[in-house]
Amino acid sequence: MATAAPVKATPSAPPADDNTTGGKLLPGEHTLPASWWTSEKIFELEKRAIFNKSWLFCTHASRFTKAGDYYAFNVVGIPFFIIKSKVDGELKAFHNVCRHRAYPVVRKEKGSSIVLGCKYHGWSYNSDGKLTKAPHFDNVEGFKKEENSLFLLRLMSHLMD
Repeated sequence: MATAAPVKATPSAPPADDNTTGGKLLPGEHTLPASWWTSEKIFELEKRAIFNKSWLFCTHASRFTKAGDYYAFNVVGIPFFIIKSKVDGELKAFHNVCRHRAYPVVRKEKGSSIVLGCKYHGWSYNSDGKLTKAPHFDNVEGFKKEENSLFLLRLMSHLMD
């Protein structure tokens, strides 16, 4: 998840005191246009502006007790999971999408597994998101396992004493 400086919105000016509007707020001048409440384009813009540019609290690190423990999330249509690595014991976050056919890698809300398998064509990943098995791709020219790891998300773990 990326971080960015917040965008500052400039609100409309309040109605003038000269009472030319009869004390009424005019649509589109002092309020949001009605179409914004149901517009898919505005909704997509808001999702990018709010959720893609700031850190989101997902869970507490104490919930991950052993290597392979994971929790899956879906925030505004972006599926991802956090897992405790077997290699270094650190928490890692990945998009919950197999690199082969975009099928979910974890299907439960929570679980524990050091091998994550896509049920579509059997691709397997370790708890560091590295592709470990890709059936029938051994002889595919130019295919490299190391180039097909899960997409890593930035994760900040903050522990307090």
